[in-house]
Amino acid sequence: MSRRTTTQVTRAAAVAAALLLAGCGDPRVADGEAAFREGRFADAAAAFAEAAQAAGPRAPADLLRDLALAELRAGRAAEAEAAAKDAAAADPSHEAFAVFVRGNGAYARAEQVARAAPGPEAEPFAWDLALRYAAAAKRHWSDAAEIAAERGAAEAARRNVARAERLAAELTRRKAEADAARRRRREGAARGAGKVLPIAPSPDAGGDDDPGKPAPGGEVRERDAAEAGPPSAEQVRRLLETLEAQERDKRRLRRERREAERIPGERDW
Repeated sequence: MSRRTTTQVTRAAAVAAALLLAGCGDPRVADGEAAFREGRFADAAAAFAEAAQAAGPRAPADLLRDLALAELRAGRAAEAEAAAKDAAAADPSHEAFAVFVRGNGAYARAEQVARAAPGPEAEPFAWDLALRYAAAAKRHWSDAAEIAAERGAAEAARRNVARAERLAAELTRRKAEADAARRRRREGAARGAGKVLPIAPSPDAGGDDDPGKPAPGGEVRERDAAEAGPPSAEQVRRLLETLEAQERDKRRLRRERREAERIPGERDW
Protein backbone atom coordinates (compact mmCIF):
# COMPACT_ATOMS: atom_id res chain seq x y z
CA MET A 1 0.00 0.00 0.00
CA SER A 2 1.45 3.40 -0.99
CA ARG A 3 1.98 6.22 1.45
CA ARG A 4 -0.75 8.23 -0.30
CA THR A 5 -3.22 5.36 -0.04
CA THR A 6 -2.33 4.87 3.63
CA THR A 7 -2.91 8.58 4.30
CA GLN A 8 -6.31 8.46 2.56
CA VAL A 9 -7.37 5.41 4.58
CA THR A 10 -6.23 7.06 7.79
CA ARG A 11 -8.20 10.22 7.01
CA ALA A 12 -11.29 8.20 6.11
CA ALA A 13 -11.03 6.33 9.40
CA ALA A 14 -10.66 9.59 11.29
CA VAL A 15 -13.73 11.05 9.59
CA ALA A 16 -15.72 7.89 10.35
CA ALA A 17 -14.67 8.03 13.99
CA ALA A 18 -15.65 11.70 14.22
CA LEU A 19 -19.07 10.96 12.74
CA LEU A 20 -19.56 8.11 15.17
CA LEU A 21 -18.63 10.30 18.11
CA ALA A 22 -21.00 13.00 16.84
CA GLY A 23 -23.92 10.60 16.95
CA CYS A 24 -24.11 9.79 13.24
CA GLY A 25 -24.02 6.01 13.06
CA ASP A 26 -24.59 5.60 16.79
CA PRO A 27 -27.03 2.68 17.09
CA ARG A 28 -28.84 4.58 19.83
CA VAL A 29 -29.90 7.15 17.24
CA ALA A 30 -31.50 4.40 15.14
CA ASP A 31 -33.15 3.02 18.29
CA GLY A 32 -34.51 6.46 19.08
CA GLU A 33 -35.85 6.94 15.57
CA ALA A 34 -37.60 3.55 15.70
CA ALA A 35 -39.09 4.31 19.12
CA PHE A 36 -40.32 7.71 17.88
CA ARG A 37 -42.03 6.14 14.86
CA GLU A 38 -43.74 3.63 17.17
CA GLY A 39 -45.00 6.37 19.50
CA ARG A 40 -42.66 5.44 22.36
CA PHE A 41 -41.54 9.00 22.86
CA ALA A 42 -40.00 8.58 26.32
CA ASP A 43 -37.88 5.71 25.00
CA ALA A 44 -36.93 7.78 21.97
CA ALA A 45 -35.87 10.68 24.17
CA ALA A 46 -33.79 8.37 26.36
CA ALA A 47 -31.98 6.93 23.32
CA PHE A 48 -31.33 10.35 21.77
CA ALA A 49 -30.15 11.72 25.13
CA GLU A 50 -27.66 8.87 25.52
CA ALA A 51 -26.33 9.45 22.00
CA ALA A 52 -26.02 13.19 22.63
CA GLN A 53 -24.25 12.60 25.93
CA ALA A 54 -21.81 10.21 24.26
CA ALA A 55 -21.08 12.77 21.53
CA GLY A 56 -20.51 15.51 24.10
CA PRO A 57 -19.83 19.01 22.76
CA ARG A 58 -19.77 17.61 19.20
CA ALA A 59 -23.36 16.40 19.34
CA PRO A 60 -24.92 17.48 16.01
CA ALA A 61 -27.77 19.96 16.03
CA ASP A 62 -30.07 17.51 14.21
CA LEU A 63 -29.65 14.96 17.00
CA LEU A 64 -30.43 17.62 19.62
CA ARG A 65 -33.44 18.70 17.57
CA ASP A 66 -34.72 15.10 17.51
CA LEU A 67 -34.18 14.94 21.27
CA ALA A 68 -36.22 18.11 21.74
CA LEU A 69 -39.08 16.74 19.62
CA ALA A 70 -39.10 13.45 21.53
CA GLU A 71 -39.10 15.22 24.90
CA LEU A 72 -41.92 17.44 23.72
CA ARG A 73 -44.04 14.49 22.61
CA ALA A 74 -43.22 12.71 25.89
CA GLY A 75 -44.76 15.64 27.78
CA ARG A 76 -41.52 17.05 29.19
CA ALA A 77 -41.57 20.67 28.10
CA ALA A 78 -38.60 21.87 30.16
CA GLU A 79 -36.34 19.11 28.81
CA ALA A 80 -37.54 19.85 25.27
CA GLU A 81 -36.74 23.53 25.63
CA ALA A 82 -33.25 22.75 26.95
CA ALA A 83 -32.50 20.39 24.05
CA ALA A 84 -33.82 22.90 21.50
CA LYS A 85 -31.64 25.61 23.05
CA ASP A 86 -28.61 23.31 22.71
CA ALA A 87 -29.52 22.64 19.08
CA ALA A 88 -29.60 26.38 18.36
CA ALA A 89 -26.25 26.80 20.10
CA ALA A 90 -24.75 24.04 17.95
CA ASP A 91 -26.24 25.49 14.76
CA PRO A 92 -27.75 29.02 14.73
CA SER A 93 -30.04 28.01 11.87
CA HIS A 94 -32.08 26.15 14.53
CA GLU A 95 -32.87 29.36 16.45
CA ALA A 96 -36.40 29.59 15.04
CA PHE A 97 -36.96 25.97 16.06
CA ALA A 98 -35.80 26.73 19.62
CA VAL A 99 -38.19 29.68 19.87
CA PHE A 100 -40.98 27.53 18.39
CA VAL A 101 -40.36 24.86 21.08
CA ARG A 102 -40.52 27.51 23.80
CA GLY A 103 -43.97 28.33 22.47
CA ASN A 104 -44.93 24.65 22.59
CA GLY A 105 -43.68 24.46 26.17
CA ALA A 106 -45.67 27.49 27.25
CA TYR A 107 -48.79 26.15 25.53
CA ALA A 108 -48.38 22.76 27.23
CA ARG A 109 -48.07 24.47 30.62
CA ALA A 110 -51.18 26.55 29.93
CA GLU A 111 -53.15 23.38 29.21
CA GLN A 112 -51.65 21.61 32.22
CA VAL A 113 -52.58 24.40 34.63
CA ALA A 114 -56.04 24.74 33.05
CA ARG A 115 -56.71 21.03 33.61
CA ALA A 116 -55.95 21.41 37.30
CA ALA A 117 -57.60 24.80 37.81
CA PRO A 118 -61.15 23.46 38.44
CA GLY A 119 -59.88 20.92 41.00
CA PRO A 120 -60.37 21.27 44.74
CA GLU A 121 -56.62 21.58 45.37
CA ALA A 122 -56.01 24.29 42.75
CA GLU A 123 -54.82 27.73 43.78
CA PRO A 124 -57.24 30.61 43.09
CA PHE A 125 -54.70 32.18 40.71
CA ALA A 126 -54.49 29.08 38.50
CA TRP A 127 -56.65 30.52 35.72
CA ASP A 128 -54.55 33.69 35.62
CA LEU A 129 -51.37 31.60 35.42
CA ALA A 130 -52.82 29.54 32.56
CA LEU A 131 -53.66 32.75 30.69
CA ARG A 132 -50.11 34.01 31.15
CA TYR A 133 -48.70 30.82 29.68
CA ALA A 134 -51.10 31.09 26.74
CA ALA A 135 -49.91 34.66 26.14
CA ALA A 136 -46.28 33.49 26.32
CA ALA A 137 -47.01 30.75 23.77
CA LYS A 138 -48.50 33.30 21.38
CA ARG A 139 -45.48 35.58 21.84
CA HIS A 140 -42.92 32.83 21.20
CA TRP A 141 -44.76 31.50 18.16
CA SER A 142 -45.09 35.03 16.76
CA ASP A 143 -41.33 35.47 17.16
CA ALA A 144 -40.69 32.10 15.50
CA ALA A 145 -42.84 33.11 12.52
CA GLU A 146 -40.78 36.28 12.14
CA ILE A 147 -37.36 34.60 12.15
CA ALA A 148 -38.15 31.27 10.44
CA ALA A 149 -36.22 30.94 7.19
CA GLU A 150 -38.48 28.21 5.78
CA ARG A 151 -41.91 29.18 4.58
CA GLY A 152 -43.50 26.01 5.95
CA ALA A 153 -42.06 26.62 9.43
CA ALA A 154 -43.29 30.22 9.43
CA GLU A 155 -46.79 29.14 8.40
CA ALA A 156 -46.84 26.48 11.13
CA ALA A 157 -45.84 29.10 13.68
CA ARG A 158 -48.62 31.44 12.52
CA ARG A 159 -51.17 28.62 12.76
CA ASN A 160 -50.03 28.05 16.32
CA VAL A 161 -50.44 31.75 17.10
CA ALA A 162 -54.11 31.28 16.21
CA ARG A 163 -54.21 28.20 18.47
CA ALA A 164 -52.85 30.24 21.36
CA GLU A 165 -55.45 32.94 20.74
CA ARG A 166 -58.26 30.37 20.79
CA LEU A 167 -56.89 28.86 24.00
CA ALA A 168 -56.69 32.29 25.63
CA ALA A 169 -60.31 33.00 24.68
CA GLU A 170 -61.42 29.65 26.10
CA LEU A 171 -59.45 30.20 29.31
CA THR A 172 -60.93 33.68 29.70
CA ARG A 173 -64.44 32.24 29.41
CA ARG A 174 -63.74 29.44 31.90
CA LYS A 175 -62.10 31.85 34.35
CA ALA A 176 -65.16 34.11 34.22
CA GLU A 177 -67.39 31.12 34.94
CA ALA A 178 -65.16 30.03 37.83
CA ASP A 179 -65.13 33.56 39.29
CA ALA A 180 -68.93 33.76 39.04
CA ALA A 181 -69.31 30.36 40.75
CA ARG A 182 -66.95 31.44 43.54
CA ARG A 183 -68.95 34.64 44.10
CA ARG A 184 -72.17 32.64 44.26
CA ARG A 185 -70.66 30.32 46.87
CA ARG A 186 -69.53 33.28 48.94
CA GLU A 187 -72.92 34.93 48.72
CA GLY A 188 -74.68 31.70 49.63
CA ALA A 189 -72.41 31.18 52.62
CA ALA A 190 -73.02 34.75 53.76
CA ARG A 191 -76.80 34.37 53.49
CA GLY A 192 -76.66 31.08 55.36
CA ALA A 193 -74.76 32.73 58.17
CA GLY A 194 -77.20 35.65 58.25
CA LYS A 195 -74.47 38.14 57.38
CA VAL A 196 -74.15 40.76 54.67
CA LEU A 197 -71.12 40.16 52.47
CA PRO A 198 -69.24 43.37 51.59
CA ILE A 199 -69.34 44.16 47.90
CA ALA A 200 -65.68 45.16 47.84
CA PRO A 201 -63.13 46.38 50.36
CA SER A 202 -62.62 50.11 50.58
CA PRO A 203 -59.40 51.12 48.80
CA ASP A 204 -58.34 53.31 51.73
CA ALA A 205 -59.41 50.93 54.46
CA GLY A 206 -57.04 49.91 57.20
CA GLY A 207 -56.05 46.49 58.53
CA ASP A 208 -59.64 45.29 58.79
CA ASP A 209 -59.57 44.54 55.05
CA ASP A 210 -56.60 42.19 55.35
CA PRO A 211 -57.84 38.92 53.73
CA GLY A 212 -56.06 36.95 56.42
CA LYS A 213 -57.70 38.80 59.31
CA PRO A 214 -61.02 37.77 60.86
CA ALA A 215 -63.77 40.15 59.81
CA PRO A 216 -66.46 41.25 62.25
CA GLY A 217 -68.44 38.18 63.23
CA GLY A 218 -65.43 35.84 63.16
CA GLU A 219 -65.38 34.81 59.48
CA VAL A 220 -62.37 35.23 57.19
CA ARG A 221 -63.24 37.02 53.99
CA GLU A 222 -61.88 35.68 50.70
CA ARG A 223 -60.79 38.13 48.04
CA ASP A 224 -60.91 37.41 44.38
CA ALA A 225 -57.59 36.46 42.78
CA ALA A 226 -57.53 39.76 40.91
CA GLU A 227 -57.83 41.71 44.18
CA ALA A 228 -55.13 39.65 45.84
CA GLY A 229 -52.59 40.55 43.14
CA PRO A 230 -50.33 38.29 41.08
CA PRO A 231 -49.06 35.05 42.64
CA SER A 232 -45.60 34.97 44.10
CA ALA A 233 -42.81 32.97 42.49
CA GLU A 234 -43.00 30.50 45.37
CA GLN A 235 -46.75 29.95 44.83
CA VAL A 236 -46.20 29.33 41.14
CA ARG A 237 -43.35 26.93 41.89
CA ARG A 238 -45.47 24.91 44.33
CA LEU A 239 -48.37 24.69 41.89
CA LEU A 240 -46.13 23.58 39.02
CA GLU A 241 -44.44 20.97 41.23
CA THR A 242 -47.84 19.56 42.15
CA LEU A 243 -48.89 19.45 38.50
CA GLU A 244 -45.59 17.86 37.43
CA ALA A 245 -46.03 15.15 40.07
CA GLN A 246 -49.53 14.45 38.74
CA GLU A 247 -48.23 14.27 35.17
CA ARG A 248 -45.44 11.87 36.20
CA ASP A 249 -48.01 9.59 37.82
CA LYS A 250 -50.11 9.65 34.64
CA ARG A 251 -47.10 8.83 32.46
CA ARG A 252 -46.09 5.98 34.78
CA LEU A 253 -49.60 4.51 34.64
CA ARG A 254 -49.69 4.79 30.84
CA ARG A 255 -46.28 3.12 30.59
CA GLU A 256 -47.34 0.29 32.88
CA ARG A 257 -50.53 -0.16 30.86
CA ARG A 258 -48.58 -0.36 27.59
CA GLU A 259 -46.15 -2.86 29.08
CA ALA A 260 -49.01 -4.97 30.39
CA GLU A 261 -50.64 -4.98 26.95
CA ARG A 262 -47.44 -6.35 25.42
CA ILE A 263 -47.33 -9.29 27.83
CA PRO A 264 -48.88 -12.39 26.17
CA GLY A 265 -51.18 -14.76 28.00
CA GLU A 266 -54.43 -14.55 29.88
CA ARG A 267 -55.45 -11.47 31.79
CA ASP A 268 -57.79 -11.20 34.72
CA TRP A 269 -58.86 -7.57 34.21
